[in-house]
Amino acid sequence: VVSIRGSNFTKATQVSFSPNNISPFSIINPQLILTTVPGGAVTGPIMVTNGFTTAIGPNFIIPAMPSISGFNPTSGTLGTSITITGADLGDITFVGVNGIASPFSIVNTETIIATILTGTGTNQISVANSVGSFSFGGYNFTVISPPVITDFNPKVLSAGQEM
Repeated sequence: VVSIRGSNFTKATQVSFSPNNISPFSIINPQLILTTVPGGAVTGPIMVTNGFTTAIGPNFIIPAMPSISGFNPTSGTLGTSITITGADLGDITFVGVNGIASPFSIVNTETIIATILTGTGTNQISVANSVGSFSFGGYNFTVISPPVITDFNPKVLSAGQEM
């Protein structure tokens, strides 16, 4: 429910979100209208018409579904920071590696930086906001396991001697 506050709403005949998205509404009092965001609404001004004139308010923002166009690097060890690029990333609430949350920061609406803290092998990167989620299916982030030394022989050797 969206509350629209103002004045002289008693004779309102129409409420719309951007010019072509008319919404049902209820006049609560001369200063308050309650309405809902209609399907198909896009970011744009809220307008209240009274049959003679139209009041044009500030933009109501309709978040869009995020999308990922790529990320870099595409491989690294756990702890690697990746730069994710795409569209509508400014209101991201979740970045996932195989669905497990990763810390991230929003740079702008087209760029976020996330840290890979989990996963082995290939891992799908996903983002989500209040509208929905998007998984980048084209490429995966590959976790490169660091080398592990389990043993070596001989245990003692002078500098310059071959093993």
